[in-house]
Amino acid sequence: MVGADVAVVWVDKATGKGYAQDYYLDAKSQCSGTRGSCPDTRINENSSSIRLLNAAMVNGYSIVTYQRPLRASDHLDLPIFTNGSQAIVWAIGPLNQRYEVSFHSQYLKNTKQVDFGRQPYWNCPTPESDQQKQHDNPQKLQSVEPNRRADSMKRPNAPATARPPAKAGAWEIPPIQCYEPEDGVFYAQMGPTGGKQGYPAITGHVGWGISWYINGLLIPEINVVRGKTYTFVVEGGNDPETPAKYHPFYITDDSVGGYEHQEEDVRKNIRIFAGVHQNRNGQLMPTGVGRICNWTPNPDGPSADSYPSFGAYQRSLTLKCDPGEPGVITWTPDADTPDTVYYQCFTHRYLGWRINVHDSCDVASSSEIDEVFVDPSDESINAEPSIRHESKLLPSETFLEQHENFVHKNDKDVIKNHKMTADQPTEHFKLDLENDPEMSKIIEEGIRAAEDLEEKLRNNQTYVNQTTNEQQPLSHVEIMHHATAQCSDL
Repeated sequence: MVGADVAVVWVDKATGKGYAQDYYLDAKSQCSGTRGSCPDTRINENSSSIRLLNAAMVNGYSIVTYQRPLRASDHLDLPIFTNGSQAIVWAIGPLNQRYEVSFHSQYLKNTKQVDFGRQPYWNCPTPESDQQKQHDNPQKLQSVEPNRRADSMKRPNAPATARPPAKAGAWEIPPIQCYEPEDGVFYAQMGPTGGKQGYPAITGHVGWGISWYINGLLIPEINVVRGKTYTFVVEGGNDPETPAKYHPFYITDDSVGGYEHQEEDVRKNIRIFAGVHQNRNGQLMPTGVGRICNWTPNPDGPSADSYPSFGAYQRSLTLKCDPGEPGVITWTPDADTPDTVYYQCFTHRYLGWRINVHDSCDVASSSEIDEVFVDPSDESINAEPSIRHESKLLPSETFLEQHENFVHKNDKDVIKNHKMTADQPTEHFKLDLENDPEMSKIIEEGIRAAEDLEEKLRNNQTYVNQTTNEQQPLSHVEIMHHATAQCSDL
């Protein structure tokens, strides 16, 4: 829609009066000074080319007829062709507190061509009884004389649309407590307002489709303590030539914001606490500028109104940042700081929210543990012994197969089924040396060999290796091995 020449029309439901204004869409942002989506008269005086003809409410629909020249009157207007089709745009949305257009959630999302040179006919809603008749036989319209009385009506002093009630159907955004974050650093970035449950429901003001995100939260309330220094890392844009990407961060007692384009008499009553400095000419210049980072919703995902909570909506957002460095401002609230201030955008209205300033901070502490001691002699206490569970591990089949040479095949079942319990009788192996002279001889020779080795060790003798013919001291391990060999040879 950037660069479009549009007519903004509406009917005040309270008074039934209709209005029509000539607009030029300089950028996708709210009107700030002479930039953004502004009425022609905000850019150049006496440049409106639209004349109101009639206005009415029919079956809940606002019907407004207006007139404008086919030829462009100035550089803010575009010509209307009568010899061919021409692309048009349309959108429906609220007006803000300045009686100007705000962000519109319903708009034309594809190209629509209209032939303004065709014969006019009635294509607006009609009562239900006449809808089919009008559809079959479109009513031709004759030229209408301008309604001088309607064209001369004055604009109402109050906004055309009532402010939505605060907190009605609003998401619960967790506030940032006075003890968090511990380092006192906040990250300020841009993001969507969150539909009907977001900015307008939380603040009660009409936003522009974008708002501040602090530490990833949509316009949370911030709690701070006097005397502590806080740092704001600002990523709201630093290109003043592109209004949609230029959102200087500042802290003020003004709940509206947009100080740069406030009237002079309004500025006199506004205090600024951080985010600006005064140059040699006495002009206030914003310092809370840096690269822009946007929390961006999924274009293929559902609308913000479809999410039951901000947490669910937040998980659908992706942070996208332009190249560059962020801006940094510091702020230390003191005794002169009001109890309530606001973080806002220096060039646009209603993008931020509230800061609560406290004298002290009650840090949440862990619960205390009260120990209760009981007299062991108390008869009401029944002490019972602990139950001990023993586990038993039996050898596996693999173990038995690996030790086939050391365990007799007939003894496998004995080992496998052996129970390590006290009631299991122990088997004793008996040797009958009198009836087994061969076994007696083996034992006697083994004892004799062991005694010989012990005697050699005592006399510090050496053992001659029969394979290498090298002499070396006899170790304790070799003594035992030699004794085992002697027994095996026997």
